[in-house]
Amino acid sequence: MAKNKKAKKSTTSVGGKSGKGKTKKIFKWVGIGLATVLAVGVVAGIATSAAKKTETKTLTAGDYVRYALDQDSGEIDAGGRGWLTTDKYHYLEGIKIDVVEDANITYALYYYTEDYKFMWYEEFDEEYDETETDFMLAQGAKYVRVTICPLDDADQKINVLEKLEYASRLEVTVRLSVDE
Repeated sequence: MAKNKKAKKSTTSVGGKSGKGKTKKIFKWVGIGLATVLAVGVVAGIATSAAKKTETKTLTAGDYVRYALDQDSGEIDAGGRGWLTTDKYHYLEGIKIDVVEDANITYALYYYTEDYKFMWYEEFDEEYDETETDFMLAQGAKYVRVTICPLDDADQKINVLEKLEYASRLEVTVRLSVDE
């Protein structure tokens, strides 16, 4: 009789690759997947922290126009004194104002509500106190416009060179966005 030989089990899988090769391939793809997920997480974290960073802008002469605002309505006063006024409404929250020493100017802040309705104005001749911002925010102010009032302008008309000069005497930094 013929001897029964036990059949050897093949260590090769379909396609001619061993089981160890398959395992290495699986670990390789799992590693690549984990590295990709980690990289996406890092990028997302950086983007989120950058988005949370508060962007500010220091106003320059180009941010002002040559007119005054009416003290009762907060609207443009074409016949008013020769003042410089910010062309845009700026967020009140986070505003910082510094006056250059011996600036020979005053400045006024015109406060507006969330829907741009005029509330009132205040005139200052020194640095703006941040407690004033807190008080005005509590009163419902959301936006502000800044007006520079030169004290030494005899003709009360501001030309281009004077605009550059007066705007440089007041350093106003505003936030470009506010967390709601």
